[in-house]
Amino acid sequence: MSGKFNSWRDVRDKFKSLADEQRGMPEDERLCVYRDRNPRAGDRGPFSAFFGPPSEMGQWTISNGPNSLFRKKFDALATRAGAKLCYGRVSPGSFSPGPAVVWLNSLYEHLLGIASPQLSEQAHGREVIKSVCEASAAYCARLETDARKAAASAKRWDTTRGKLGASQSGASNNPSNTRKPERLSATISCPSAAKRMVEHLKSKAIGQTDFASSIGTTDRTLRAFRKTGRVRRDIFKAIAKGMNITKEELLKPE
Repeated sequence: MSGKFNSWRDVRDKFKSLADEQRGMPEDERLCVYRDRNPRAGDRGPFSAFFGPPSEMGQWTISNGPNSLFRKKFDALATRAGAKLCYGRVSPGSFSPGPAVVWLNSLYEHLLGIASPQLSEQAHGREVIKSVCEASAAYCARLETDARKAAASAKRWDTTRGKLGASQSGASNNPSNTRKPERLSATISCPSAAKRMVEHLKSKAIGQTDFASSIGTTDRTLRAFRKTGRVRRDIFKAIAKGMNITKEELLKPE
């Protein structure tokens, strides 16, 4: 596993090196990436049944940054990082975005999930990842940490699963060993519920922005729910109420 950790550390160091090159520059001169709303998002063309409807947001664009060489170095590094994320996940011949796009999409979801100040939404719905080199370096560090935790957890499971049966038996015979119920997570993860919400909006011809406003949340929150399948528990309840169904019905698998 150490090779995987070192590979993320190497990419992280290279992103950090690019970030250091821009240190001291005004923010508007640093490299950033942005994307605008897709003007064809509501256009269901003749091929939409096969390829799906056009995405709500357009493609990522790299800003001018310090110079063209700097942009090329970032693009090459984003391609390398995206390829690591894609490794073993994409079947040959499938329709999938390029590695650099995969990296930026994944980075966006990460920043959205932690409410990072590096992510901003500007006029006309433009989404911007501001200091994208710095944000990418921090994301690499997070990926490395997650990989270490996953490896440690798997190792602990391998060493204890032989004793798991005996441990559970002892706990059942001793009321004092009964574990306290864990606290409910603040978020709910249910991709099928996100799909069900989208189908509901289509069937009722309700715009996502209007629906978001009616249940007391934002278009951006519902867009993130559609992409990740995760949303705050209170907003999940509001979505179910807005659809005139119970939370349990919304949670049902497909």
